[in-house]
Amino acid sequence: MSNRIINFFKGAGRSRADFRRSEAILTIVADAANSFLKTSGWSPEDWDQEINTLLERLGATIHASHVYIFENHPSPTGDPLMTIRYEWTAPGLESDLGNPRYVNKPLDEDYIESWDLQIRRGEPFIGDLNHISLEEMSVLDRNGIKALLDVPIMIDGSWWGVIGFDDVMESRKWSGAEVDALVAAANFIGAAIKRQQLDAMLQNELHQRKRLIEELEAKNAELERFSYTVSHDLRAPLVTIRGFLGYLERNARLGNMNSFERDLRRIESATDRMDDLLKGLLELSRIGRLINAPGKVSFRALAEEAAEIVHGQLEARRVTLRIQPDLPIVYGDRARLVEALQNLIENAIKYMGDQKKPLIEIGMNGRDNVDAPIFFVRDNGVGIAPEYHERIFRLFDKLDVSTDGTGIGLALVKRIIEFHGGRIWVESEAGVGSTFLFTLPSGLEPDSVI
Repeated sequence: MSNRIINFFKGAGRSRADFRRSEAILTIVADAANSFLKTSGWSPEDWDQEINTLLERLGATIHASHVYIFENHPSPTGDPLMTIRYEWTAPGLESDLGNPRYVNKPLDEDYIESWDLQIRRGEPFIGDLNHISLEEMSVLDRNGIKALLDVPIMIDGSWWGVIGFDDVMESRKWSGAEVDALVAAANFIGAAIKRQQLDAMLQNELHQRKRLIEELEAKNAELERFSYTVSHDLRAPLVTIRGFLGYLERNARLGNMNSFERDLRRIESATDRMDDLLKGLLELSRIGRLINAPGKVSFRALAEEAAEIVHGQLEARRVTLRIQPDLPIVYGDRARLVEALQNLIENAIKYMGDQKKPLIEIGMNGRDNVDAPIFFVRDNGVGIAPEYHERIFRLFDKLDVSTDGTGIGLALVKRIIEFHGGRIWVESEAGVGSTFLFTLPSGLEPDSVI
């Protein structure tokens, strides 16, 4: 009788200890939940710190050897894999974070059938002698694990991963109170991950909205400049023509042919100005509509073709043009890309100033962070002050109104480059020349059509 009484009190003592431990686990989870609720939006660093703190407190409370979180993800062939994302390790034990064995780990490796069945059903797997067979325990033993508790992390009813607790020092039996409390911890982590995903989606939507608003503001500003050009720049030649038509009529009646021819040339100049503006606007409107089928083309071939088009201008200004050899293959509309290079070369010629040895160079300057080639058109002309680096790409926005041109050229170049999935910018200072840099898709076919 005395042994039975002693065993009863031992069991009661264990039960009280188990419930105290369960209460401690729930307190930890409640603290973490309060911390998450008080913060709107976590940075990746703060998120990692909060999860690591939670795992540390849980591990210390239940005297585990390791507490870890694995995330599921598919392999390139669609097979399910798991990778360790977070881990707390008891003092004196080796961490498995960064261990290649636990990165892209197949689910059928170290396979335990009951683990697979229970976890996939959303139930905890209790790996001790009270719950699994000796054969399954031997699988754990081979990995140096004396006891294991894995709880699935579920998000919107789908299995996202697991939070696990192991003991590599001694065998143990997980109590029902411990299991229930750790299931609550897993449920909280699932909810926290879901919130983190929603926060990330919201931030992305806000970023996209901000970008769209900025684009809309830029388009509105462009429309305002367009309206001004249509009402002023296109109307000005008409006013000139109308005025000089009266002079032509008078000079014709008087037989004053010298004045007649002079006024006629002014009318021709006005019509040429209007024709240039209309052609520029027409070219700008065509960007974004596929005119030529895109394909692979050597960038050097594009540069040489553009150079041939402006050969007369280069000769007239005695400009030396150098093109790097061995430039890569790009993918795009050949005619449009030649047009962009032609405009960049013409712009460099126009703003060469009084340079005694005018030079234009075309080449490649490395690759960007997504491995797209970075090309350049560099000159030693008058340069551009930093405060005008953005303005020069605006439609009809000329820095020097006294120069020839419509103010469409660089806006046209920008649109061509952007519709090819690239970007363009300028590096320059007044008096030291300009370098226009831009990216283009490599010779691999892009997903979108130009």
